[in-house]
Amino acid sequence: MLAYRILRNESTSQWLTLVHGASASASIWKYQIEFFKKYYNVLILDFNGYSEDTTFVVNETSYSFELLASEVVKIMREENIKSSHFIGASLGNIIVRQIMETDPQCVNAVVMTSAVLHLNFMATLVLYSCLFLEKIIPHKYLYKFSVAISFPMPCNKPSRQLFLESMDEFSREMYRLWLKLAKENFALMHFFNLVGLRSDVLFVNGNQDYLFLPYIKKFVRENETAELKIIQNGGHGINIDKKEIYNKEVLMYLRKVETTQRYSSTVYAY
Repeated sequence: MLAYRILRNESTSQWLTLVHGASASASIWKYQIEFFKKYYNVLILDFNGYSEDTTFVVNETSYSFELLASEVVKIMREENIKSSHFIGASLGNIIVRQIMETDPQCVNAVVMTSAVLHLNFMATLVLYSCLFLEKIIPHKYLYKFSVAISFPMPCNKPSRQLFLESMDEFSREMYRLWLKLAKENFALMHFFNLVGLRSDVLFVNGNQDYLFLPYIKKFVRENETAELKIIQNGGHGINIDKKEIYNKEVLMYLRKVETTQRYSSTVYAY
């Protein structure tokens, strides 16, 4: 089974699940964990670590977004978490989206941070360059290259530093698996973009997320249930670059969804 950590809050029954992205770790949520644990029970997933449960086999043939999504749902059932808010980051949002499609009863509010819904020319070039070069170049050099491309602006310095600090948290094998997922993501992204959204989602991006923000804007225009919040002076790691503003905006959205759900339930009862 996937590795995970739970922070319980006895003052509420609401859950919040944090889903990190490719070539990252749960450490990207360090500022969100400290903030949201005051309001929710928090489930923190780590796709780079595994428990001693031998039923989950990590290899290139079995590793997929569908498998990871099913593992998340399995954790929720074992921990008796009937439903949860989800906050995803980057490619981790594909896992959240998969759960929305296969197990919608598990999902309350959804916040997609710096979502990857489309790979433009630059992102595709970086991906295939890393896929080719990882056979001959140590993965840490490729990781640093990817970080430099993803977080190039001066205001992205906090994100760059945090990602580089977490570089030692995953092996070359895990790096290879994440590259495989990113490559296979093309078909899944196309399907999800074609289907559109069946429920409300808040997208949060930095205005300098130049690789992915342009397509997010297009997607939001075409989906009535999508809402986009653009935070100034931040990039692909907006939850790190502008953590205070990000946390405030996300909490406001989650509270709004909770209020709407309670109101709808009350009206239905009458």
